[in-house]
Amino acid sequence: MSIATFPAPSLQAQLNELRRERGMRDRVYPHWIATGKIKQTIADHSNLGLDGAIKTLETLVAAEGQPGRKELTAGFRELMAAYVRLLETGRDRIIDLGGTCDAVEVMKAGDPALVAARALLERIPA
Repeated sequence: MSIATFPAPSLQAQLNELRRERGMRDRVYPHWIATGKIKQTIADHSNLGLDGAIKTLETLVAAEGQPGRKELTAGFRELMAAYVRLLETGRDRIIDLGGTCDAVEVMKAGDPALVAARALLERIPA
C-alpha cells in the first residue's frame, strides 16, 4: 500500500506520534550528547520546539467536537431572539386582557440582560 492511499492522520494520531518521538529523544539524546553526536543546547532547543508542538496539539485535541465561536454566537443570537419573542408574547397577552404595556423596543432597551448581551455580541468580530 502506498502512502498516498492512507487517510490523513487525525489530530490524536499526530499527537501520539509526537509523544512517541519525544520518548525516543528522551532515550537516545543522553547517549548522543555523551558521545558528541549532538550538543546539549541543540537537543534542548529541539525538545523545546517539539514540546511546544505537543502542547499545541493537546489544545487542539481537547477542543475537537466543541462548538466554535460562530456556532456559539449564532446560538446566542437565537436565544436573544427567543427572549424578545417572549417579551412580544407577554405584551400581546397583557394588551389582549385589556392592560397597558410598554412597547417591546422600550422593554428591550430597558432590560439589563438584553443590553449586556447586545454589548457582548457587538464585541465579537463577524
